[in-house]
Amino acid sequence: MRQLRHLYIPSGCSPKSEHVKLNELTNLQSISLMKVDHWIMGDFSMVTSLRSLGLLGKLGTYQTAVSNFIGRQKNLESLRLIETGNDQLSILIISSCLHQLDKLHWSGQLKKLPAIQDVALCLTKLVLKRSRLSEDPMAVLEKLPKLQHLKLLNGSYLGKKICCSAEGFPVLAVLEISWCEELEDWTVEEGAIANLRRLKIRKCSKLKMIPEGFRLLTNLEQLVLSWQPPNFLERVEENGLDWFKIRHIPSLVRHDH
Repeated sequence: MRQLRHLYIPSGCSPKSEHVKLNELTNLQSISLMKVDHWIMGDFSMVTSLRSLGLLGKLGTYQTAVSNFIGRQKNLESLRLIETGNDQLSILIISSCLHQLDKLHWSGQLKKLPAIQDVALCLTKLVLKRSRLSEDPMAVLEKLPKLQHLKLLNGSYLGKKICCSAEGFPVLAVLEISWCEELEDWTVEEGAIANLRRLKIRKCSKLKMIPEGFRLLTNLEQLVLSWQPPNFLERVEENGLDWFKIRHIPSLVRHDH
C-alpha cells in the first residue's frame, strides 16, 4: 500500500481510516474523486506528490483544510472540485497551485472571477459549472495564454452579454457554452477566437442570433447547436438570416438534446 500511486474511490465515498491511512501513501500521484468530510482535517503532511486530485462534497464547510491539502501538492497539474452544497467557494483555496495547473474543473458558486490571467499561465483546459458568475468571464479568460479547451456549463454565467475581444483566446480550439439561459447577446470581434475548431451552444434559449464575427472564424470545423429554440434554428437554415455567417463551416450539427 505504501507504494500506491493511484487511488480510485467511488464517487460519493470518503476514505475510512481503518482501511486507508492516507498520510502513509507518500508515493500517491492521483486521487480520482473523493468525498470531503471530517477526514480532511487530519494530518497529511507526507502527501505532497499528487499530480491529479478530485474532491467533492461540502467544500465550503472545510475551505481552510481543503486549501491546506491542495497547497501541499507541489506537482499538481489537474484539479477537480465539486461543491455539492450551496456555499460560495473562494478561488483562494486554489491560489497556491494556480500557477502550475494544466486542467481545472470547478463546480460551485463563485460569483466573481478574479484576475487569474497573470497567474494561471499553464492552464490549457477549464470547466466552470454552476459558478453563477454575474460579470462577463470572457474578459479574464480570453487573456489566458495557453487555454485550449473551455466549457461554461449549467449556470456558470447569469449575465445577458458576453464579448470575445480582438486577439482574445489566441489558442482556444474547443468551446462549449451550455445552459447559460439568460445569455442574449454575444459579440465576437475581429481576431477573437481565431483558432477555434469546435463550438457547442446548448440550451442558451435567449441567445438572439449567431454573432456577426463567426463569418471570420475560418478555422472552425464543427458547430453543434443543441436544445436551441425554433426561432434561433430558423436563422441558421440555408438562406436563413444567419446562414452567411456559418456557411463556411464544414460540419453543422443540430439536435434537440
